[in-house]
Amino acid sequence: MHSLRNQLRHWARQTPERILLADAHRQFDAALLDSCLDQLVSSLQPLAGTTVAVVGDNSLAWVIADLALLELPVKVVPVPTFFSSDQIRHLLITANIQWVIGEYSEVERFKKQHQPDSKVSIISLMSAEVNLGCLACHCVVDSTESAAITSYEKVTFTSGSTGSPKGVHLSLNTLEVTAYTIAQQLQSLAIGSSLCVLPLSTLLENVAGVYAALYSGVTVHCRSLSALGFVGVSEFNIAQFLQQLLLVKPEAMILVPQLLFALTMAAEKGLPLPATFKFIAVGGGKVAPQLLERAEAIGLPVYEGYGLSECCSVVSLNLPGQRKIGSVGKPLPHVELTIENGEILVRDPQSETWIQTGDMGSVDSDGYLYVSGRKKNIVITAYGRNVNPEWVEAELATQLAIGQAAVFGEAMERLAAVLTPRSGFTWQQLQEAVASVNQRLPDYAKIHQLIPTTTPFSLRNGQLTANGRIRREAIEQAYALQLNLEKSHVIF
Repeated sequence: MHSLRNQLRHWARQTPERILLADAHRQFDAALLDSCLDQLVSSLQPLAGTTVAVVGDNSLAWVIADLALLELPVKVVPVPTFFSSDQIRHLLITANIQWVIGEYSEVERFKKQHQPDSKVSIISLMSAEVNLGCLACHCVVDSTESAAITSYEKVTFTSGSTGSPKGVHLSLNTLEVTAYTIAQQLQSLAIGSSLCVLPLSTLLENVAGVYAALYSGVTVHCRSLSALGFVGVSEFNIAQFLQQLLLVKPEAMILVPQLLFALTMAAEKGLPLPATFKFIAVGGGKVAPQLLERAEAIGLPVYEGYGLSECCSVVSLNLPGQRKIGSVGKPLPHVELTIENGEILVRDPQSETWIQTGDMGSVDSDGYLYVSGRKKNIVITAYGRNVNPEWVEAELATQLAIGQAAVFGEAMERLAAVLTPRSGFTWQQLQEAVASVNQRLPDYAKIHQLIPTTTPFSLRNGQLTANGRIRREAIEQAYALQLNLEKSHVIF
């Protein structure tokens, strides 16, 4: 296996005119990208041995800066675009950030928002001035980093359910092995182009959307998140997203379940989609089998996968000819996996330590992995039934009328759901949607109590994480009275 940088050099020698990166205005063929990276690595030498944060929206500059840093002994920390100011402050302190790199406007904005009193040091990046616009490096003062970094490492931060970001450390070898393996698994599809839909600061997009694609010589298209239809952290303009799809005509992309739902609904309504799709990966949350079946029925080549940050966000993946709806596919060849007391444990063959994922699951006789949900989220009803609320929430999410759902049932006779109708739908329509879902759920998993939200779950009221996941404890506390009334109905 070549390193990613050597693979890029290979493309530059063998197929110099191959387009590897593109946005709405520029293209980088293999030869230009190779030359640009050589110049940029030279310009970034003063960062060697330090910890560097990469900031900014999805852009070619972000990708190229990230690729250049792979060649230096640095600790790289992508800053998630969806983090709050408090979370970014926590990241800066926890990771001991010494430098911030990004496009000039992004670095200036970052400096004003998070370090208004710090001094700025700009490194002249010749290749950036020629090809990337204005890349800048901002020096963060008062770092407590005690020892120089001697090898490359990426630290990915996730918001988690508590809101305090935690960092996962990944070696260059782990990143490259994962990306190379994904590329090999998809080789038979001969994918020619892909579109980065998720934030590049998300490890899944970074490794599977960019690194794996470049290993295969795929053209990686970048668009800003606003151009793709993202408004803030919780709103999405599907019409704008469809417009970009028709312009780019990608053959591959990665979606989260909410985006797959929106795309499927649009296609079912007859809105035009490009006919170029060969592979649409979906992950990042539980996907209802019914949604996958609907996507398949309209011709979307959707393949569910599963992963966690400690394994570069990809552990298993369904593939053409190796797919079972409802499963998250077979483990990638370089991953070892076992089930212990119902919990999924994974490890890299080079490691002696098994990672406890916190996810419950099983493996069938054909080797396909099934994930039922988070171990900590399992509720035990008053009748002793174990139910994972994420499974029921995924089923509720298939209904257009239901905008948000959080399911509860610990020590309760029947399950309850705190629900927000989607904009334009009435509470009666939402009730009908729940009744429709109940028809396909076993009796112990049916929703019997519906609690309307006083205000939708959001970052502001503390009921959503920065990346859109619900905070169960906060929601349960906010609706404790209604949920306790349900518990009081239990007869022992």
